[in-house]
Amino acid sequence: GSSGITQSTEAVVSTREYGKQWYQRRVRGFHYRLLFVTMLILLLLFSTLVSLATCQTGGSTKYAQFDDSTEGRLQPTGLFTSQMDEVESEEVEVLEGEVPDWVQGSMYKVGVGAFELGNRRVTNVIDALSKVYRWSFSPGKTPTFSTKFLKTGIYNRSVESENLVPHRVLGDILPPLTAFEKIKMTLWDANRDNNNITPWKLKGRDGLTVTGEGPLYFDVHEENLDFMEKYKIVDNGMFVKEFMSGSHFAKHPTTGDSYNYIYLTGLDKGLLSGLVPGYQMVKFTEEGGKSVGRWWAHPRGAG
Repeated sequence: GSSGITQSTEAVVSTREYGKQWYQRRVRGFHYRLLFVTMLILLLLFSTLVSLATCQTGGSTKYAQFDDSTEGRLQPTGLFTSQMDEVESEEVEVLEGEVPDWVQGSMYKVGVGAFELGNRRVTNVIDALSKVYRWSFSPGKTPTFSTKFLKTGIYNRSVESENLVPHRVLGDILPPLTAFEKIKMTLWDANRDNNNITPWKLKGRDGLTVTGEGPLYFDVHEENLDFMEKYKIVDNGMFVKEFMSGSHFAKHPTTGDSYNYIYLTGLDKGLLSGLVPGYQMVKFTEEGGKSVGRWWAHPRGAG
């Protein structure tokens, strides 16, 4: 009867009202997302324009200079000067005295090479582009000196683009990175490979290994310092993140084996990788292989 028709009409009206409200919510949600994306684009454009304006007004020249003094203490200006030259087995002039015959072999050092490329520079010695140095001594011969840049991904991309590329640093890159460059850096530069801490001779490796604070290593030729290989100690798959390792290996006093560690954690919280955060120990042996052991860290530091 009439009550059934009334109920049916109310149901239709209710359905139409619900559909109208659902459509309005969808439209409002779309508008909010569109507003968010627009504001993000404007922020990126503003950051880029500020950086360009800094470069065009000579800001890069100002940033590329160090103060002569800091709180009254003179700075060693030579330490903060880029040296782009690379040399191989150049004879070293002995200004006074003679080198004893018992001084034989090579001494290696890793340090800074360049603070700037193009319009950008770093602000401290830790972030400067890495360079390998070698002094060689032989009885009855003139000492020689060699130095070459460590051909890292950061160095190669900077040279190719003729400008210091955005990458993770401990200090600052000046002029400042734009928001877009920071996003690009995060996606591109997953591993900071500007290793500039120490050289190490690993048993079983053909070259000289250059280390940093991360689990990423470079081998260079012991004589001419040319790039040989970039490698990790272990490959743990796409869901495992290697956060850090020791920049200095520990050497066994009798066997000469070298030891180091890597801290591992699962990006998937262990769901697929089955990994519990912990330290992984590595030993390099004479045969060129490496044995791996692991002890586990408690997730909350308990125990």
